[in-house]
Amino acid sequence: MTETEKCDLKFDMDLVFAALPETHRRAALLFMRGYTQQEVADALGVHRNTICNWMKQFRRFYREFCD
Repeated sequence: MTETEKCDLKFDMDLVFAALPETHRRAALLFMRGYTQQEVADALGVHRNTICNWMKQFRRFYREFCD
Protein backbone atom coordinates (compact mmCIF):
# COMPACT_ATOMS: atom_id res chain seq x y z
CA MET A 1 0.00 0.00 0.00
CA THR A 2 1.43 3.37 -0.99
CA GLU A 3 1.62 6.34 1.37
CA THR A 4 -1.14 8.05 -0.62
CA GLU A 5 -3.41 5.01 -0.22
CA LYS A 6 -2.67 4.92 3.51
CA CYS A 7 -3.51 8.62 3.79
CA ASP A 8 -6.74 8.15 1.83
CA LEU A 9 -7.71 5.21 4.05
CA LYS A 10 -7.07 7.23 7.22
CA PHE A 11 -9.19 10.09 5.86
CA ASP A 12 -11.97 7.64 4.98
CA MET A 13 -11.83 6.11 8.46
CA ASP A 14 -12.03 9.57 10.04
CA LEU A 15 -15.22 10.24 8.08
CA VAL A 16 -16.69 6.88 9.08
CA PHE A 17 -15.91 7.41 12.76
CA ALA A 18 -17.32 10.95 12.68
CA ALA A 19 -20.63 9.55 11.37
CA LEU A 20 -20.99 7.11 14.28
CA PRO A 21 -22.41 7.83 17.72
CA GLU A 22 -19.75 7.98 20.47
CA THR A 23 -20.60 4.58 21.97
CA HIS A 24 -20.48 2.94 18.55
CA ARG A 25 -17.07 4.52 17.92
CA ARG A 26 -15.78 3.12 21.20
CA ALA A 27 -17.11 -0.32 20.29
CA ALA A 28 -15.51 -0.21 16.84
CA LEU A 29 -12.15 0.87 18.28
CA LEU A 30 -12.17 -1.91 20.88
CA PHE A 31 -13.14 -4.46 18.24
CA MET A 32 -10.36 -3.23 15.94
CA ARG A 33 -7.88 -3.60 18.82
CA GLY A 34 -8.68 -7.31 18.96
CA TYR A 35 -11.38 -7.56 21.60
CA THR A 36 -14.15 -10.05 20.89
CA GLN A 37 -17.71 -8.86 20.43
CA GLN A 38 -18.54 -10.34 23.85
CA GLU A 39 -15.64 -8.49 25.51
CA VAL A 40 -16.71 -5.24 23.86
CA ALA A 41 -20.30 -5.80 24.96
CA ASP A 42 -19.19 -6.47 28.55
CA ALA A 43 -16.99 -3.36 28.57
CA LEU A 44 -19.82 -1.15 27.33
CA GLY A 45 -22.60 -2.80 29.33
CA VAL A 46 -24.67 -3.92 26.33
CA HIS A 47 -25.72 -7.27 24.87
CA ARG A 48 -23.41 -9.00 22.39
CA ASN A 49 -26.14 -8.79 19.72
CA THR A 50 -26.05 -5.01 20.10
CA ILE A 51 -22.34 -5.02 19.27
CA CYS A 52 -23.04 -7.26 16.27
CA ASN A 53 -25.61 -4.74 15.03
CA TRP A 54 -23.23 -1.82 15.61
CA MET A 55 -20.46 -3.58 13.66
CA LYS A 56 -22.90 -4.11 10.77
CA GLN A 57 -23.68 -0.38 10.89
CA PHE A 58 -19.96 0.42 10.97
CA ARG A 59 -19.33 -1.72 7.87
CA ARG A 60 -22.30 -0.09 6.10
CA PHE A 61 -21.00 3.42 6.89
CA TYR A 62 -17.54 2.39 5.72
CA ARG A 63 -18.89 1.12 2.38
CA GLU A 64 -20.92 4.33 1.90
CA PHE A 65 -17.94 6.60 2.54
CA CYS A 66 -15.30 4.54 0.79
CA ASP A 67 -17.04 3.52 -2.42
